[in-house]
Amino acid sequence: MIRGFYIFVLVLLLLTLVFNINSNLPRFPWDININRGIQLYIPLISAIAVAIMITIILNSIGK
Repeated sequence: MIRGFYIFVLVLLLLTLVFNINSNLPRFPWDININRGIQLYIPLISAIAVAIMITIILNSIGK
């Protein structure tokens, strides 16, 4: 359970960094976009989707 949480947090941080640097990437409508003075984009749904895919891949490799 803790390993999955660490994977999710790492993916969320990496996606946040990537999406904030490159604004031309596609975005899900449920992701959080804050535009008050500075623009901050938090790809929450994208991070969940990528974390699920990484977990499935790591679990299939481990067996």
